[in-house]
Amino acid sequence: SLTVIGEGLVTLSGDGIDPILASSGGALSVENIIFRDGIAVQSGGAIKSLSPLDILNCEFYDNQAPTSGGAIYSEHGFEPRISPSSGQVCQAFTVS
Repeated sequence: SLTVIGEGLVTLSGDGIDPILASSGGALSVENIIFRDGIAVQSGGAIKSLSPLDILNCEFYDNQAPTSGGAIYSEHGFEPRISPSSGQVCQAFTVS
């Protein structure tokens, strides 16, 4: 598993050309991070996860994906656990 803690001062950006974070192994947990300007070719502009995902106090802005999950895409039926977060997260996550 991997835990990424931003202490509230970290912004991760895809610079409008790349997705930001992908996880295909163990569980992923992100905390106190701003995800901005991530763009995916298919799914998950900010985060694409193929494993359990926990999101705590993160913000999502201007992340895009043409297929699904503009901000967050979670595959294999793993529904992300999202605790107080803001930005686009509530409008733009997909579980398949």
